[in-house]
Amino acid sequence: MSSQNNQVLFNEKQLLESVFGDAVFLRKLLDIFLNDSQSLLIEIAEALDMSDGNTLRRKAHSMKNLGRNISSQLLIDIALELEKNGEREVFSEAKEKYPKLRELVFELQRAVRLFIDESIPN
Repeated sequence: MSSQNNQVLFNEKQLLESVFGDAVFLRKLLDIFLNDSQSLLIEIAEALDMSDGNTLRRKAHSMKNLGRNISSQLLIDIALELEKNGEREVFSEAKEKYPKLRELVFELQRAVRLFIDESIPN
């Protein structure tokens, strides 16, 4: 799936290979992304509001893992940046990146739902 600027949101081929074609397991991974990404966005925003570097680091790390689970290098990269911001307690930089993370997660959620509807049998 590609975003409007032609960067790959998530690598469908790599994702399918990572689960060895197991549609049931793939569906579970994608459902975890859909459920957890929303709560992690909220928790990252709260960590930024409270200038809590440790929580920002941990929640961004969890978001990075979600990116790995769905083969999204874009999500991995921005979550890693936020994770490093949390480690260094560089909140101004992290606050500038958060809208990009939020937009990317929303775009990924739409793309994942479409992928589920079009590619994964019930």
